[in-house]
Order: sequence, then C-alpha cells, then structure tokens
Amino acid sequence: MSYEVSYEKKTSLHDLQKNVIVNNHNVYKLGIIKEISDTDVDYLLRIECFDRGINVEVNLPHEIMMELEKMISDSLSD
Repeated sequence: MSYEVSYEKKTSLHDLQKNVIVNNHNVYKLGIIKEISDTDVDYLLRIECFDRGINVEVNLPHEIMMELEKMISDSLSD
C-alpha cells in the first residue's frame, strides 16, 4: 500500500488538516481541531473518505485522545 500527503494545512497550533491519497485513488481528508476552555481540552476529529462516502466527526476529551494515540502507536510498532 502506498500513500502520499497531497495537502497539509496548519492554520494554527490548534488546527491541522491533511489530505491523503492511498493507492493512487482513495482520498482521505483528516482533521484535528484542539478546543481549549477554562476547564477542559477537547478535540474535534474529522475523517472523510471521498471514494467510499464515509464521513466521521467526533468530539473527544483529552484523555480519550491520548488513549487513541497510544493505541495507534502500539498497533504501528507491532
């Protein structure tokens, strides 16, 4: 499987967007927005796959995002 990042935009320290092309045809749009309030840090995670019509948007608290990061890191190291 091959992939390339065709677009990357970091509008601020709290907003990152990427477009990723997998196997020259599946286009994924990934985005993370960090939302900081007086008491909490939350993340808005967006994943879109244009070829398959999949669109996921979820708000995650900081603790869940940290566990998700650990799970992804662990799965990639095996």
